[in-house]
Amino acid sequence: MPTHFAYPNVLPREDLFIGCGRYTVILPGQALGDGYREIAETPNTPNRTQLEYALQILSPDSYDADRLLVEKQDDPKRRYRGNSLDLAYFLAHTYKSREMNLRISDDIWCTGVIEVKDGTPFLRKVDATGFRLKMSHFLSPANPDSVFIVPAANMQKESVETATARGAGVVSVRQLADGADLCRDGAKTILKVLPGELPALLSVIFQPCRRKTGRKKWIAGALAGLACLLAGLWFFGRPDAPDAAKIEQLLQNGQLSAAKQAIARVRNNSPMTEKIRALMNRSCDIELTMAVQRAGQAAVEKIQVPSEASANLSLSNEDDYRLVISTADPPEKAYVYIFQIDQSGRAYCVFPNVKWKLENPVEAGQWPLVIPEGGEEWLFLDQLPAAWKDGMKETIHLLVSPWRANDIESIFNKVDTETDRNARKRLIEKLKNQLIVRKKTGISSLAYLKVKFFHK
Repeated sequence: MPTHFAYPNVLPREDLFIGCGRYTVILPGQALGDGYREIAETPNTPNRTQLEYALQILSPDSYDADRLLVEKQDDPKRRYRGNSLDLAYFLAHTYKSREMNLRISDDIWCTGVIEVKDGTPFLRKVDATGFRLKMSHFLSPANPDSVFIVPAANMQKESVETATARGAGVVSVRQLADGADLCRDGAKTILKVLPGELPALLSVIFQPCRRKTGRKKWIAGALAGLACLLAGLWFFGRPDAPDAAKIEQLLQNGQLSAAKQAIARVRNNSPMTEKIRALMNRSCDIELTMAVQRAGQAAVEKIQVPSEASANLSLSNEDDYRLVISTADPPEKAYVYIFQIDQSGRAYCVFPNVKWKLENPVEAGQWPLVIPEGGEEWLFLDQLPAAWKDGMKETIHLLVSPWRANDIESIFNKVDTETDRNARKRLIEKLKNQLIVRKKTGISSLAYLKVKFFHK
């Protein structure tokens, strides 16, 4: 069995270590070993969406791999969960498509939370009490494993002194890249990773991804014959292949890199896959204008976004404004999402909006969109909270998509009902990240705009 990436589980309140979940990969058709189960979906950690985004950005090749991800738990009766397993899953998923660079015969322990900020994945530290428990059991002579990958933020002076006193080495990703030895003279090693070092970590653990080459001619012929057979079956009335539905599901869930790779592999171009491909390649150019009516004035100022005027825009709670969204070539059907998020962490869904009967999808004949529509209805700002009496930044995020954005809808529904301030802040950050995902994928039919202005 190849190397495992193990995530230790603890119950801090009970001061109890309950074993490791251990991820590894197998080849298609290879029998599962005793106690193993295939992992077909991303674990349901609190920040599952951000974990998937990190994989799409840093390890997109893993979604195109033949290897299967499997897991075995030290204690199958226990429930292993929590976002500290993020790092182990992230590395194991990457292992599907890349060969190991490190020569390690035993399992590699990992702990760390993967989050995304401003479109960039980073590694966050784990709970300090739980980390001390994990460290203690990793360093125990009863544990045969010799490498533990951890967030650098968890390796404070006390942790470093504990590791050193028990004969373990502590190295950084940079030191490892520069040739430092792991497990020198059989000693255990703790590899500490800075928040922004996930790409560097992949480089030291794995070899570069290699495309498959050198297939034998008879395999190529067989595949060509199979493609012809599938095409013939489709021509004579075979229903759409199930991969079309899977691709659409990936698109709706914000797994866009995976969707692009999946549709590139499709050989039997059914009507459904052709429609998806056409929608992905259809250009969507949108224009956003803010119509602003200052307090006490009848005139309406029209401000194009982006422009110098929008960059210097400042509004008070006595000013009114509308959003006008237009396109020269309206899509047959589109899903529009508009969120306004202020610097204090409050978020408001402008579109869709029940109050103004703004619903998705938007048909071609409904463009341009005026939000809110009608002479009496306007958007306006609340009074500034006392803590922000000097003003704050407001940001409007606009997304136009050919597909429903299930991930974005789900996240905002949680934002809308979350009462804990910190949890709400994390959800809003996740919402912004999923909007940015659409901007970075290069799918022509996705349009994203952002406008910032000052709330005075």
